[in-house]
Amino acid sequence: MTINQSLIEEALQHAANVFSSFINKEVKLEIVSTKHENEKTENQNDPIIVLLSELKGALKGKSYLKIKPLDAQNLFLVCLPEPYKDQEEMQNAILLELDNILTAAVVTVFSNHLAIKTHAHVPQLMSIQSYQLDEMIDSDQKNNHLIFYFNTKFNIQQHSILSEFIWVMDFNTNQ
Repeated sequence: MTINQSLIEEALQHAANVFSSFINKEVKLEIVSTKHENEKTENQNDPIIVLLSELKGALKGKSYLKIKPLDAQNLFLVCLPEPYKDQEEMQNAILLELDNILTAAVVTVFSNHLAIKTHAHVPQLMSIQSYQLDEMIDSDQKNNHLIFYFNTKFNIQQHSILSEFIWVMDFNTNQ
């Protein structure tokens, strides 16, 4: 079996279930759209939050989790207790934990379906502008990596949190 869109969709659903268990609230994941090309945003200077995880082991690659600041604020509202909602340290911690959970859940599905051993390193949290992420992805595309884009919506209580998952698979190094 190879990595394809349906496998990643299955993995993202699994990730939503794991995240739901972590925050002890029902989480529904909706995949809003998928694509295989990077569509530049209208305003390249828009601030975004990006969590980057490197995939290691038998499967090499990267996962990017892109969240706009307003969606991150919605995440903090539903995931953090009241005294911590405005503390940057706690906000960063919940973003990193979210990425850890989601990436690990997806990688687990990959590992199980492909019967391989692979894992993700600790995510890197970046507050950057949209064009900087586009430059990173353009670099990945130049290396002939397979890239999947998933615009997703997490529905948690009355809040919707939009994000984009970008999965970059490096099959040049796999054996």
